[in-house]
Amino acid sequence: MASFIQIVKLKVLLFVIALLSSSSVAVFASLANSENGQELGALLKWKDSLDKSSSDLLSSWDLSPSNATPPCDRWFGITCDKFGSIIHINLTSSQLKGTLQNFNFISFPNLLSLDLSNNSLYGTIPTHISNLSELSYLDLSANNLNGFIPESVGNLANLNILYLNINQLSGSIPPTIGNLTKLTGLHFVT
Repeated sequence: MASFIQIVKLKVLLFVIALLSSSSVAVFASLANSENGQELGALLKWKDSLDKSSSDLLSSWDLSPSNATPPCDRWFGITCDKFGSIIHINLTSSQLKGTLQNFNFISFPNLLSLDLSNNSLYGTIPTHISNLSELSYLDLSANNLNGFIPESVGNLANLNILYLNINQLSGSIPPTIGNLTKLTGLHFVT
């Protein structure tokens, strides 16, 4: 009788192990096809476009199956809502060096705040930043961004805070900034 119980226990243990193994594979497979998976993929692509010195600071950004913790619980500077969608990116003072050209803004439909201040980002502010339709806080201050403020910034209808100061921006303030009726904080001075 004792050997029968041991066999049953062994079968149950093997079943649980098989179940856990297949569920973790399923989790990673579903993550890759989810909205969250698109967000994470977009962050990884942007990370890869940054100077290599920036990569060390973002070493927690990986999707390796050996790391079973959901990315939103362990990725530096990333906060997600209860559904796993990225709602805050805060990489202020993270010594990032690179451009925003490979940041796929359209991949973040629920992003509420983006803080990339006090880094070494350079180049222009992409016009497709206007795809962040839910954004209420945008801080790109204290970088080396240059060129014009894109008129498309005026399409960020939910924006409350816009900080672009301490950059190398030129030209006039686009009149579309007047469309930002929820704006309560605005800094353009260099």
